[in-house]
Amino acid sequence: MPDPKQPYTPAGWHSRGYLPHFDGGEIPQFITFRLADSMPQELLDRWREELSSEQNVNVDAALRKRIEILAVQ
Repeated sequence: MPDPKQPYTPAGWHSRGYLPHFDGGEIPQFITFRLADSMPQELLDRWREELSSEQNVNVDAALRKRIEILAVQ
């Protein structure tokens, strides 16, 4: 528990072993996440089919990359 007598010092980037955290003090932060069923299944099926027809492609990794690109648009 933090000592209330000590001034607050932001920790910056740190990790507890599974997710990186940024403690920037007064810096506003947000996260974006997508629920598993928020992408239309027809689109995911079409992308899987397109990716499976390509050679030397990790379908799962390429699919995640497409979803991430769409999420930031």
